[in-house]
Amino acid sequence: MLGGRRYETFDSAEAFRQFAEKSWQSLTLSEPVLKKHRVRLAIENHKDRRVPEMLDMLKRISSEYVGVCVDVGNNIALLEEPMAVVKRSLPSPSRPI
Repeated sequence: MLGGRRYETFDSAEAFRQFAEKSWQSLTLSEPVLKKHRVRLAIENHKDRRVPEMLDMLKRISSEYVGVCVDVGNNIALLEEPMAVVKRSLPSPSRPI
């Protein structure tokens, strides 16, 4: 949801918090439109959220129209191991695609 890297874009934790809140608001506003038109949105793990943060966001939005596009290289910048990112991002019975 961010065009750059959070460690290069923001100069404070507060600036990142504001971005996170604004991006969440944008997502919640877009979800009814996605649902109405039956269009799926894949949010890329683009160096702005670690896997737990991304999964929490998906759980909160709880929509079959919002999912994740996993780029295994991106979370290396956040010191996450690529295969762990993939495994944690896979759907499960409690978290379907």
